[in-house]
Amino acid sequence: MYYYSKRSRSKIVHQSTCQHIQNVSVEDVGSFENLEDAYAAGYRLCRHCSPIAKFYRKAVSYTHLRAHET
Repeated sequence: MYYYSKRSRSKIVHQSTCQHIQNVSVEDVGSFENLEDAYAAGYRLCRHCSPIAKFYRKAVSYTHLRAHET
Protein backbone atom coordinates (compact mmCIF):
# COMPACT_ATOMS: atom_id res chain seq x y z
CA MET A 1 0.00 0.00 0.00
CA TYR A 2 1.06 3.55 -0.71
CA TYR A 3 -0.40 6.51 1.10
CA TYR A 4 -0.90 10.20 0.35
CA SER A 5 -2.27 13.25 2.10
CA LYS A 6 -5.69 14.29 0.81
CA ARG A 7 -4.93 17.87 1.85
CA SER A 8 -1.70 18.21 -0.11
CA ARG A 9 -1.51 19.30 -3.74
CA SER A 10 1.99 17.87 -4.20
CA LYS A 11 0.84 14.43 -5.46
CA ILE A 12 3.43 12.44 -3.50
CA VAL A 13 2.85 8.90 -2.21
CA HIS A 14 4.61 7.37 0.77
CA GLN A 15 5.24 3.92 2.15
CA SER A 16 3.65 3.17 5.53
CA THR A 17 7.02 3.45 7.27
CA CYS A 18 7.71 6.98 6.00
CA GLN A 19 7.96 9.62 8.71
CA HIS A 20 6.17 12.16 6.51
CA ILE A 21 2.92 10.24 6.20
CA GLN A 22 2.92 9.24 9.87
CA ASN A 23 2.46 12.91 10.78
CA VAL A 24 -0.79 13.20 8.77
CA SER A 25 -4.09 12.64 10.58
CA VAL A 26 -5.87 9.39 9.69
CA GLU A 27 -8.91 11.06 8.13
CA ASP A 28 -6.64 13.00 5.72
CA VAL A 29 -4.84 9.91 4.38
CA GLY A 30 -5.74 8.27 1.08
CA SER A 31 -4.19 5.13 -0.37
CA PHE A 32 -3.29 3.26 -3.54
CA GLU A 33 -2.95 -0.51 -3.80
CA ASN A 34 0.26 -0.23 -5.85
CA LEU A 35 2.63 2.27 -7.42
CA GLU A 36 1.21 1.73 -10.90
CA ASP A 37 -2.15 3.11 -9.75
CA ALA A 38 -0.44 6.06 -8.07
CA TYR A 39 1.65 6.83 -11.17
CA ALA A 40 -1.46 6.60 -13.37
CA ALA A 41 -3.14 9.18 -11.13
CA GLY A 42 -0.14 11.54 -11.50
CA TYR A 43 1.58 10.83 -8.18
CA ARG A 44 5.28 10.20 -7.58
CA LEU A 45 7.11 8.31 -4.86
CA CYS A 46 8.45 10.28 -1.91
CA ARG A 47 12.19 10.90 -2.11
CA HIS A 48 12.62 9.51 1.41
CA CYS A 49 10.75 6.30 0.51
CA SER A 50 12.47 5.72 -2.81
CA PRO A 51 15.01 2.85 -2.79
CA ILE A 52 17.21 4.85 -5.18
CA ALA A 53 17.21 7.83 -2.82
CA LYS A 54 18.00 5.57 0.14
CA PHE A 55 20.92 4.04 -1.77
CA TYR A 56 22.19 7.50 -2.70
CA ARG A 57 22.02 8.74 0.91
CA LYS A 58 23.95 5.67 2.09
CA ALA A 59 26.59 6.13 -0.62
CA VAL A 60 27.04 9.82 0.19
CA SER A 61 27.25 9.08 3.90
CA TYR A 62 29.83 6.34 3.31
CA THR A 63 31.89 8.59 1.02
CA HIS A 64 31.74 11.40 3.59
CA LEU A 65 32.96 9.08 6.36
CA ARG A 66 35.78 7.69 4.22
CA ALA A 67 36.96 11.21 3.37
CA HIS A 68 37.44 11.97 7.06
CA GLU A 69 39.45 8.80 7.75
CA THR A 70 42.50 9.97 5.83
